[in-house]
Amino acid sequence: MSLQRVLVVGSRHHGKTAYLRALVARARAADLRVRGFLTEAAPGDTHKRALYLREIGGALPPLFLGATSAGPGLDLRVGSYYLSSATFARAEAVLSRSLDADLICLDEIGPLELRGGGFSAALARLLESYRGILVLTTRPALATMLLQLLQRSAAGAPGAGAPAAAGRCPG
Repeated sequence: MSLQRVLVVGSRHHGKTAYLRALVARARAADLRVRGFLTEAAPGDTHKRALYLREIGGALPPLFLGATSAGPGLDLRVGSYYLSSATFARAEAVLSRSLDADLICLDEIGPLELRGGGFSAALARLLESYRGILVLTTRPALATMLLQLLQRSAAGAPGAGAPAAAGRCPG
């Protein structure tokens, strides 16, 4: 199987993570092996003051990713968030062991990744070595740049599938 790339585009609070949750449930119902990470707020935190990475199909408890205020271990700043490079490193280690999955989802590829941080190393490795279905979410302002990255990887990878067109979340 060649790598199939899917880009889900939507603004804040327009259902990208909910869409991935539904996709994961359907994939599991079809007996597909699913891995990756969802970016979620704590239950009841409608303003997303704190963010967590929740591993899909694994045993890790939610990993604290960042918050809207500075704190211990939050060594990266992107927009109004302070993020943890240690959390990204743990997530990257999980992703490097996930190449046998049928479907890998990465929620919220953002400016940090497009500047070479966050999930960028894991994403590059997936684009080079993974041969399943890779679903990425992003916001509209970053969709064109991320789509170009996916197209460049498809053009340079022997046997890689063509990138899917970006789909927008309703709303």
